[in-house]
Amino acid sequence: MTMTQETSEEQSPPAPDRTGWPVYVIHGLAKELAADRSVGERAELRRLGDGINRPAFWRIVVRSLEPAYKRELRDDELERWGVVLEGLAHLLPFHRDKAALGRALASADIHETRVLRLLRAEGDSLRALVRPLAHQLSSKGQHVDWADVALLLLSDGHPSADGIRRQIARDFYYTQNRRGGGEATDTES
Repeated sequence: MTMTQETSEEQSPPAPDRTGWPVYVIHGLAKELAADRSVGERAELRRLGDGINRPAFWRIVVRSLEPAYKRELRDDELERWGVVLEGLAHLLPFHRDKAALGRALASADIHETRVLRLLRAEGDSLRALVRPLAHQLSSKGQHVDWADVALLLLSDGHPSADGIRRQIARDFYYTQNRRGGGEATDTES
């Protein structure tokens, strides 16, 4: 292997998938953050929209994320994880392993247009749509596996993104169909 190949392989993140590393990392973080001793850490993480320079975020980066990546995270990865952790902190009481995002969106009556906007968004637009999504699902008391959101964010720009987006869409429409085929009723804002 040449030095160029080695460097480029080191810099590219592992492919996110439903059975892989982001899922077990999110589930582990959810358990850690649910502990009573983590109240202050959760409060700090809920304010990550103001910027990632918070001690709670960096403790998680060093303790959990960089060991999973086996390297230092790049700026874009740090930003994505900031959104993931902020949402997890808001939604923590409703985080449930294997509660698929698409099913949760349909069960919470999130309008189809909003779901499609989320699934088509990329980059900054995607991150901007995830923040209010956590608040909306939390306010409706909707259980969701936040690892699905991590997969959506972390796969953005990666070849695995389409498969992840298709699975969310499939789960959303399947759940809508089972509920009677009607459209979700959330206002579109």
